Amino acid sequence: MIVINGIGSSVQCKTIREHQSEVAEQMREKVTQMVVAGKSEKEIIAYYKTKYGETILVTPDGAAGTIVVAVPAVALALGLFLVGLVLRPAIHPRTMAAGPTPPPAVAAVDAQRLERIRRELGELS
Repeated sequence: MIVINGIGSSVQCKTIREHQSEVAEQMREKVTQMVVAGKSEKEIIAYYKTKYGETILVTPDGAAGTIVVAVPAVALALGLFLVGLVLRPAIHPRTMAAGPTPPPAVAAVDAQRLERIRRELGELS
């Protein structure tokens, strides 16, 4: 039964151990016969891959298996990066600096202009 459990977890999204269809029952019987005949787990999986193709496996072998695992991981990392870029201004707002302090002569001229504008506005009232 250990071999059926191990092989069962490699086949499709629902293992032959869990699935309650007639086909799954036939597959369980076939696996049992193959185990009794001395077939290894790799030989049994190879038999089913030959019969049904790579789609019989939960995680395909080789490059396809790597892609199945890598694509969601890369998509998740990229998504988190983009969310970080969008949320960064909200988390770390930039402080608006008043800018460099003007030289004292400019500050005095601006103060004189401001005073003159206030006087002229007062005369208009």
